[in-house]
Amino acid sequence: MRAQLDSFTAAYAAWIAIAVLLQFPWHLRFVVARGLARGRPALLGLMSMPRISAIPFAVTGVAFVAALLTAATMPLERFGALVVAAIAALLYFSQVIEIPAVRRKANTAPVILLLLAAALAARPDRTQLAAGWSILTIKAAVAQIYLSSGLMKLRNVGWRWSDGATLRANLVSAHLRSDGAAALALAARPRWCRAVATSVLIFELTFWLVIPFPPLAWIYLPVGLAFHVGTAVLMRIHYWIYIVPAYFVFVRI
Repeated sequence: MRAQLDSFTAAYAAWIAIAVLLQFPWHLRFVVARGLARGRPALLGLMSMPRISAIPFAVTGVAFVAALLTAATMPLERFGALVVAAIAALLYFSQVIEIPAVRRKANTAPVILLLLAAALAARPDRTQLAAGWSILTIKAAVAQIYLSSGLMKLRNVGWRWSDGATLRANLVSAHLRSDGAAALALAARPRWCRAVATSVLIFELTFWLVIPFPPLAWIYLPVGLAFHVGTAVLMRIHYWIYIVPAYFVFVRI
């Protein structure tokens, strides 16, 4: 378990570091443009995160990426680097939470980083046990993203969500918002939308099965990748940036 956790830590930290580096210019422009008009998300719903200006934001971004790269490449410094990265992630993403590609999905990053750090903080004789619990908890954190999304669909629309009508409306909205020809083309095909909507609902409600039945990951992970590619192409929803790297926890790297 410890070897699997170490491999996952390196892969996950490297992915998030690259993702932040690539998006940093866009994020910085957003912070500068929005200024004090930016929202202030509440940590655990209790305490509003501080709003920082462009220069502190840039420093936070540099510290975040540096800590992630340290965690990915320097095992002896990994614990401290993960703690710093988790704290930096909370501050960094809270400044750009309104960006569609970030939203709440980036909240998985500090959670996962803290869980990885917690596993490393265990006593030497509890290393394997701590690694096992960390891996299990990260899997549960990923699974609940999909399960909560599926349950929300059922709560708001019910099983009628699978008939494709709601999906078609969302596709038309995406087309009007970003002039996506592919979204409009799919919306014009009711049968395809019904099949896609049903598949998405089944996927979200049953993804958690990969936890008790690990071999199912070889089915669910490719479906998950296809799901995120679809939402990115059709709706310009790029949640895959922060969710897909967590998929590494379901496979041995």
